Amino acid sequence: MKKVCFFKICKFICIFFAISQYSFSQTQLFLSLHEGMTKADFEKELNENKDKYSKISFGKDVIWEIDSDFCVFKEDQLLVVVMKPAGNKNGINYIKTVNHLKTSREYLTNRNYKVINEHQLWYSPQRFVTEDYPYAILFEGPKNEVLVKLNTERFKGNYMPSISITNIKNRDLFELKEELYSESGF
Repeated sequence: MKKVCFFKICKFICIFFAISQYSFSQTQLFLSLHEGMTKADFEKELNENKDKYSKISFGKDVIWEIDSDFCVFKEDQLLVVVMKPAGNKNGINYIKTVNHLKTSREYLTNRNYKVINEHQLWYSPQRFVTEDYPYAILFEGPKNEVLVKLNTERFKGNYMPSISITNIKNRDLFELKEELYSESGF
């Protein structure tokens, strides 16, 4: 009888440690959003905490929101969290874009995010008026677990800055241009 009880306790402890190890091995991407969470869990988290994910202040009138339309899932597992300027589904003007980019860079570096790739034109999207802006700035998180890409795209005649966050192991998901475009004249 004691042997059976002992084995049940051992089995319980093993299962408990396996479950806790699995849940802690997933990389936290942003707040309660972590790599590998299902789309249903992701949507539930966003719906239950709308203010937390729709009003992310970086200071100086820079407010971001999680844009679930652009977050990346693979086989129903979250890979990339994407933020866009809050309340601006049609993009923003050039001045606001530059403010978002520079303020966000400052915000991240003040929180010990390390710049690992920064092109000299990363904050000058006006140089590419007919195409997506090819340059970005890439950060490594303070715990060396996440990568953060800060970039801009053309969108409906405006600019759309964005922040993308993924596990550092997914570096290949972030395309970066390293050289100047010759046709830009810069």
